[in-house]
Amino acid sequence: MSLLVQHQLLQQKKEYKDLEHIQFILPEFLNDFSRITKDISLDYFYYSPFYDKESNNEKLKCQQQQQSLDKLKEHQGIEFVQTFYDDEQGVYLIEKRYRKSPLETFTISAYFIVFDRIFQASTLKKIIDARSQNAAYFIDIAFEEAKQKANILYSKTSRPWKHQNQNDERIDYDMVFQNAQQELEQVYSEIFAQNKTQDSTFDMNRIWAESMQQFDKNFQ
Repeated sequence: MSLLVQHQLLQQKKEYKDLEHIQFILPEFLNDFSRITKDISLDYFYYSPFYDKESNNEKLKCQQQQQSLDKLKEHQGIEFVQTFYDDEQGVYLIEKRYRKSPLETFTISAYFIVFDRIFQASTLKKIIDARSQNAAYFIDIAFEEAKQKANILYSKTSRPWKHQNQNDERIDYDMVFQNAQQELEQVYSEIFAQNKTQDSTFDMNRIWAESMQQFDKNFQ
């Protein structure tokens, strides 16, 4: 990938982060239509702050050309493409991509239209980060409870506890939790790296499930 393309993608990533907490709705547009459909979802999206007026879509609009995928394939640069739709549920997925060639694209970000509201989709990494932090939080609570019970049990018996990694007779639960947390972070990082595709949105639940399954195997 050329330095110019890398710079453009980096700039797009910065802009992408600045808009991640925005939800957009345009009642004026909706007044002219009974509801959003797959045929007008992109037209609606063009009014949002997520749309890039330097995109190939805008260039084709200015030239009054049809914005079909075949037409977009003829141009290198930023493009917006509807990659999923469900008119019955009112859900539409639009991807912002950089097209390098007719057959090669890089997804920069993804956006959902749900019940006429447009918002930016979270990346797989952010979802895994959030879920791993949540899992680590509950693991921490579990170990804290175990430590308290262990201290009570230890205080009621004269029988010493041995642990191969400890000089102390009692188990260092802080160390056990730290090892578990590090293992969890390593597992989901490896799974994410194996499945990462330019931060695009894909089967996030499957990747998270694989991470937790591997984590569980490692601690059996």
